[in-house]
Amino acid sequence: EVIGYRAPYWSLGKVDFSLRPRNFVFDEINELAASGVRDIFFYDQTFGVNKKATFELCDFLKEKNIGWACFSRVDIIDEERLVRMADAGCHTILFGIESSNEEILKQYKKNTLQSQMFSAIQLCKKYRVRTVGTFIVGLPGESRKSIKNTIRFASYLGLDFASFNVATPAIGTEFRRDMIEKGWVDGDDIENLESAKQKVSAWVYHDIEHNELLDLHRYAIRSFYLRPKYLIKRLISLRSWHEFQCNIKEGYHLIFDS
Repeated sequence: EVIGYRAPYWSLGKVDFSLRPRNFVFDEINELAASGVRDIFFYDQTFGVNKKATFELCDFLKEKNIGWACFSRVDIIDEERLVRMADAGCHTILFGIESSNEEILKQYKKNTLQSQMFSAIQLCKKYRVRTVGTFIVGLPGESRKSIKNTIRFASYLGLDFASFNVATPAIGTEFRRDMIEKGWVDGDDIENLESAKQKVSAWVYHDIEHNELLDLHRYAIRSFYLRPKYLIKRLISLRSWHEFQCNIKEGYHLIFDS
């Protein structure tokens, strides 16, 4: 039996994955706990898909009294899973929302619905689990209007945090192969497909100029994090002077580096 697998969230398609024996995971958690680690991030893109394995892992984590966060999908998380996860120390879940356009999500085999997004996030609020939504700006087939709709949707969902990423054809994904086959990738700049900051054009977008795409990316970040309501919420949630200082630094970089 396995705990799960991992796959790049920005790929929006099938990728290779590996399965890990459950006892390997438990042994590693034991080692981390013994070394003083008190918080773990599970990089399994579909955490919770195997209910039996998920509940066994939750029981194990609860005994270790370790806080943790994970990736999951809005069409996997239900109340039964979330109750067990929160009780076992899960404090944050990252969801690959990607777009508000259900046709785009269907095209790239994401196949999630807005109703599922709202449901999952409201459940997390109910059980005091923080939420992070990841979004992709500039997928083929999108327009300026659909991108701006997604940006507005991100604020409307009620997420605690949001991550906006320029569409990147990651190695090993169908998206990347499709871009290469269609001749949309700049061969002289192909190494930038894996650019961590994703601020360099690595493929040719036919509907929107690259500079405008980056402007939309910056606009997405600022429109989400600089909302007065969101800023007040963040200030109220601060628990220490150190956390306040960290938020000030983050805000500075948000305004001047994005």
